[in-house]
This record gives sequence, C-alpha cells and structure tokens, in this order.
Amino acid sequence: MTILPLVLDSVYYKISSFEVFQNFDDTFALEARSVASLISVLQLERVRRATGVSLQAISESTKITTTYLRAIESEEFDKLPGGVFNTSYIRQYARAIGFPEADLLALYSARIAAAEESAAIMEAQLAPAQNGVFRACLNWLRNPSPLTR
Repeated sequence: MTILPLVLDSVYYKISSFEVFQNFDDTFALEARSVASLISVLQLERVRRATGVSLQAISESTKITTTYLRAIESEEFDKLPGGVFNTSYIRQYARAIGFPEADLLALYSARIAAAEESAAIMEAQLAPAQNGVFRACLNWLRNPSPLTR
C-alpha cells in the first residue's frame, strides 16, 4: 500500500517536469520574437522622421490610434486589431509617410504566413508529445512493473 503514493508522486514529477520544459520553450520563443521585432527590416520610423510627419499628425488624419501606428512602425503586426483592419491601417500608414504600400503589405503577408506556419508546426509538435506523455503515464499505472505487484 505504501507504493501507490510513491508511484503517484513519480507520475506527478514526470508530468510537472515536462510542463516546465514546455513553458521554457514558450518563454524562449516569446523572447526571440521580441528581439526580432526590435530589429526592424524596413525601419519605418526612420522613413517617417525623414518626411517630417509625427505620429500624432498621422493619428489625427487617419483616425488610427498611436498604439497601432507604433505597432506598424515596429513591425509588430500581432498587436493590431486583426482582420481587414490590419491591411487598411497598413495602407493608410504607408500613404501617410510616403512609403510604397505594396512593400509594406508584402512584409505584412510574409510575417503573418511565417507566424501561422510556426504556430502550426508548434501545435503539431506539442499535440503528440502531450498525448504521448499522458498515455505513457496511464499505461504505466495500468501495467505496473513486476516488482511493485
């Protein structure tokens, strides 16, 4: 009878240690994304400042909040509201600073496609792993080793 608590503690340790590594990977991915967003490809802020237009002036003329304008400038498209608004906001911002709309929309499409692809890959990798660990633990509990019988 004293073996059962040890077995359950062992199962809990295995599952909790797996969650720690999974959370570590998620944290690392978030940090990598934030560092990548600091390194802007198009450097839109530099283009805007060269034209002499302020974010406040763009916000007043386009009716887009400065939060979304900063997200577009730093190419953090995941902070935008989503849907049709994203492409509309990006077009309006590009027009306001005199930047080619097609280039900015191409970057947006590439980033969104890459994000969706990486999310699909991550989901495909995590789903079997989580299912596999859970099933392994259940099988281990159903079929104990001969030493514990």
